[in-house]
Amino acid sequence: MATDRLPADTDSTDDAARFGTDAFYASLGRAFVAMCAVIPVLFAIELLDWWLRAGFDVEFGIRPGRLDGLDGVLLGPFLHVDFVHLYSNSVPLILLGTFVLAAGARRFLLSTVVIALVSGLGVWFLGEPGSVVVTDLTNRAMPILRYQVGDVAVWSDQVCPCGRGLPLLERIDGREADYVVTARGELISGISLTENFALHVPGVA
Repeated sequence: MATDRLPADTDSTDDAARFGTDAFYASLGRAFVAMCAVIPVLFAIELLDWWLRAGFDVEFGIRPGRLDGLDGVLLGPFLHVDFVHLYSNSVPLILLGTFVLAAGARRFLLSTVVIALVSGLGVWFLGEPGSVVVTDLTNRAMPILRYQVGDVAVWSDQVCPCGRGLPLLERIDGREADYVVTARGELISGISLTENFALHVPGVA
């Protein structure tokens, strides 16, 4: 009487996907080592960016709505604003990547490509100008750390002719402000309230 048997490689694949088996833990260990090998590559990129003061995240990052910013969809996952950003991403990358990779290299690659494309294209299509936050360490009175100036601006991909390599702004689109919405839907700015109301109240100004 003939019996059907699964190929040996299919059996091993099933064992690797079954929690608690030796094959499962072996697959998990290999995936962990592989993900740990990825982190030094990301640190090398960030170190090179810091050493050259090249601003890779600005030069090769996603620039919403611009054709020359589409390459950031593919390059963006390898770029970080600074080492703090990279540190905060490393642990989740290792943990999540280990479990996905342990399920198979094909699944890992497919998941990575889908996530990169969906999130990257989402930023490219829906991205908007952001708030300007500055750090001023040359102020003789008091250094300003991550001060939100209230401007809304767009990054520039140009390089300063001075050679310093620091990020530049392409344009200022406006300012952030608080408004009071009237019953008729009109907007009254906070500055207007101060100038036309509070300053005329005795004892307030």
